[in-house]
Amino acid sequence: GHSFKLRQYYKPTDCAVCREAFWATTNQGLECSVCKFICHRACKPLIDVTCHEVFSLNSVQPMYFLAADTQDRSRWLAGLEYFRKEVE
Repeated sequence: GHSFKLRQYYKPTDCAVCREAFWATTNQGLECSVCKFICHRACKPLIDVTCHEVFSLNSVQPMYFLAADTQDRSRWLAGLEYFRKEVE
């Protein structure tokens, strides 16, 4: 399971469970010392991912435009770059 510690945040940070910002004057939240998952104290019982799942999700390569493969993604990005240059 997670190993949470209370942490103070000094820049805008949101809860990984409810996606709401830490608004209190103390700006405190819980952070897992293993996977760095961040949440409000009230949201802790709602967590449905393990540290292992957090690590797995963080290592997933983004698939831009839901491209079928890396070659398709490259074609999309090259086309967008071409049109961006045309507009400039």
